[in-house]
Amino acid sequence: MINDTVDIKQYFLPEDAQLTHDAMIDLLKAPEPFIGMFYQFSHPEVLQAMQDADNDGIANHIIIDEVQEAGSEKEAVVALAGKLQHGSITISTAGANSTKSSNISHDKILAKKGAEGWQATVWQGSLNISVSAFSQTNTVVEFNSDKVANEFARLWQEHHDWAWEHLPTKQIMERREIAW
Repeated sequence: MINDTVDIKQYFLPEDAQLTHDAMIDLLKAPEPFIGMFYQFSHPEVLQAMQDADNDGIANHIIIDEVQEAGSEKEAVVALAGKLQHGSITISTAGANSTKSSNISHDKILAKKGAEGWQATVWQGSLNISVSAFSQTNTVVEFNSDKVANEFARLWQEHHDWAWEHLPTKQIMERREIAW
């Protein structure tokens, strides 16, 4: 657990769907790389924004749940993975530190890398990154916290390493180490 006092920006969906969508696209297109963990990551515009950022040399790295990778979104996610030159997509489950590692990874969080480590924007909430999620009841909190971002980066690396050790046959691209 981390205690931190921060200002937040709170999005309530579906009312704030367009604002949330635009904020997500802006985060993905920003020059600072991000790491993220998502249960679902299939929204076509978000996938394209990740590809565009990669084309600009920005190494964004995500972990998504294996259930989603195997679902109807698989083709688009695998296609994106095949095009990434800098970023990466890792497939996982509840994984590291879970008493039932085969359970789903249900996170929806990202952190942007700032000038001095993982800082700046942290994005967290119930929103899956899919077309339908923006029309459902969801929330997203956006805030700046070095403490939260750096702890998330530590946990992200644990999950990333665990997934590659325990689920190598589920991976859809070659392993890329993250430049911290």
